[in-house]
Amino acid sequence: MISLFFKKQKSTSNTSGNGRKILNRTDNQMSNRVPLRRKAAIVVVLVLLLSFGGSVYTYAASDAYAYELMDRVAAGSEYPSTQGLALGTGKAYVLKTNGEKGTECILFYGTKTNLNNTKKGLQLFHGNDMTYRRLDGKLYVATRKREEKTKKTYIYCMTTTGKIDAKIETKYIVGSIACWLNYDKKNNKDAFVLKDTSGLFHIVQINGTKITELCQFNVNVAGNEDLNQGICMYDGYLYVTYWNNQNGNSYVYRVNKKMSMVLKESKIGTTKSYTKTRVVTLDKKNLLAAAGVSGKSIKVEIESIAFTGGYLYFTANANYEDKTGKSRSLDGLYKVTKQLA
Repeated sequence: MISLFFKKQKSTSNTSGNGRKILNRTDNQMSNRVPLRRKAAIVVVLVLLLSFGGSVYTYAASDAYAYELMDRVAAGSEYPSTQGLALGTGKAYVLKTNGEKGTECILFYGTKTNLNNTKKGLQLFHGNDMTYRRLDGKLYVATRKREEKTKKTYIYCMTTTGKIDAKIETKYIVGSIACWLNYDKKNNKDAFVLKDTSGLFHIVQINGTKITELCQFNVNVAGNEDLNQGICMYDGYLYVTYWNNQNGNSYVYRVNKKMSMVLKESKIGTTKSYTKTRVVTLDKKNLLAAAGVSGKSIKVEIESIAFTGGYLYFTANANYEDKTGKSRSLDGLYKVTKQLA
């Protein structure tokens, strides 16, 4: 189509009595339109080139992609609920908790398709979200709970084998956590994005057990959305999650501005809101195919997320009914089969 705009227009002419050629009226009108069409075509081409050549990702907001079950992360009835996920050094780390009101977690570690129990009885409360910090090789856990005895709130730092190294006190209950690698690449420093249980996001630095607040911001929500599940950072962008308990589906969004811009635009004491774009819909209808079972899907409740190689991994509490009508669990670690970033 674009070539039609650039095609040279032929003109027809008549000869007047004095021998001069004059353009017909129709051809004269066409010749006036040619430059405008060429300009419009050039603009279209430039926009397309910028779209494909730039670093801005584009997604179809309504797309529901296929995903696959990597590992069931089974722990029996003792630890029934899958929670935090972190990816690092080619390994996956997953927490399961002993319930909404429980105080203990179990840590699983291994390759993404072969996760093994490494440590039980971890006092990590709900273990709602987890992230891997490459600079020190440690895991950081957002518990989404306040300690009953001390009435204080903490982020827990632990080794990849489940040894708790430090309790980092916070002024708010942290439900979600993501490590921002290369926040300050020149000085080899990272930062963290935290989300408290009120829904407010914080960019902080963590040094030992000390937290330094850099800024606060909001992410816009719509309708009945409640972005209360896990978050992660990838390629400078923040990804947030939402589970719809009415239709049983889960959703992953990307905040439209990079965190470097959010930090640049934010000031202590002010709270700016940012828009988001849906990256993927995790439709419960795809659950049966993902797990290789038959029956009726009930829910895919996303819990925690992480990216590697542009692929999204997530933990979920998932259920389906078998042919006899009995409810069965498909909790575990999943991977979206389409590269999203």
